[in-house]
Amino acid sequence: DLTVSSLGRNRVTSKGNNLYFWIKHWVGTTLVLAGLKSKVKNVCCLSSGDSFEFEQTKGKLIISGLSDATPNSACTVLKVECAPNPSMYLCGGMRIPKVEHPHYDPCKSDIKL
Repeated sequence: DLTVSSLGRNRVTSKGNNLYFWIKHWVGTTLVLAGLKSKVKNVCCLSSGDSFEFEQTKGKLIISGLSDATPNSACTVLKVECAPNPSMYLCGGMRIPKVEHPHYDPCKSDIKL
């Protein structure tokens, strides 16, 4: 399993009400995306159209039912349909002073403001 905090090692783009996540390194059967503010209506694999089960809780999108192996040898793209428009938290973190610590990060900031 992998948690991608905001963008992480993967790439994301949007068009209309959709977010597209390029998964360069396959994650296994569950993917947790942190920092998504939008309500999600559907998650599917762009190449096959297969939909996946998902749950949204406390700023995290938990996608389950993924295959053990990557469905695409080059790069898998997940399409996340949002309502109304996709939005993500792109704020600071543990190492960026004077920027609010993201509420979805499980680690407390060690920087004293």
